[in-house]
Parts: sequence; C-alpha cells; structure tokens
Amino acid sequence: MYFNIYQISQERIPQKERITAQDFYMSDFIEEVADKITDVTRQERLEAISHLNEWLRQHELGSIEKNELTLSADKLNKSYYRERYRSFETAVAALNDKISFHSYLEELHSISNMVGEIEEKLIQRQDHYVCWDLDNILPLDEFLRTAKADKPYYIGGVCKYKY
Repeated sequence: MYFNIYQISQERIPQKERITAQDFYMSDFIEEVADKITDVTRQERLEAISHLNEWLRQHELGSIEKNELTLSADKLNKSYYRERYRSFETAVAALNDKISFHSYLEELHSISNMVGEIEEKLIQRQDHYVCWDLDNILPLDEFLRTAKADKPYYIGGVCKYKY
C-alpha cells in the first residue's frame, strides 16, 4: 500500500528545494518505515495535496489554500482526538481485563499483539508522513498533535512510499 510524504515548513519552499525520492536513500526512514520511496508527477502532487485538503476539511481540522496549510485548534482538541482517545481508552481497559500474571508469563505473542493494537489506536504510524527535513520525518498524526493551529504551514514536495 502506498502513502504520501509531505514536505512541510513554516516558510515557503522553493520548487528547487522540494524533496525527491533520492533525498531519502540514506535516511533511516527507508529502513525503518518504507520499503520503497518514489517521486510523484506534478499532477500526482496536486492530487495528493487535494486529497489531504479534502481529508482535513471532512474532519474539520483545517484546510489547504495555494500550498498553505492552516489547522483549526478547536476541532483538533475537541472532536478528532477526543474520539480517538475514547477508542484508545477502551482498548487499554480491554487489555487490562484480559491480562493476568499467568497470561503475562505464558502468552507473550498474544499479549504483544494486543499491545500492538493499542499502539495503533494511540498513533497511526502506517499512514501519511510529514517531512520537516530528512532528520525529522514524522507521522501525519504526530504532526497534527504538535502543530500550531491558526499558523500557516507550507507544502513543498510530495513523495510516495510503500511499506
């Protein structure tokens, strides 16, 4: 399955400084997350940004106008993550109910799978990524949690990756 890596900055990104797949060849991202990273065409870049914009608007998290992304603090904190928190909280409670000392000792694989499911509810790691620079590539989910609302962010290059 393919997802996107969006280059995002607090300053406008000149076209000549946009990321390409080649920029990732020596990064840890290619080993830790992606099996393959490829460049996108100009049209695919526009479609990827449009798709992200539609998703942000659908969830009322923000919008993108002319490569400028602006987030809405109210929805990020009040609805989108509140719903995700409830799901996370339910998964943690279910894990706590299912584990005894005996199962902790003897059912390592099963418990490890349950912990993995909880981690998926905490943060979506197999999803789109944001690239500040090649040393700071983080899941879109993490970017949304830490970005400043009502402050513009600029989208530069877009690459796609396969895991």
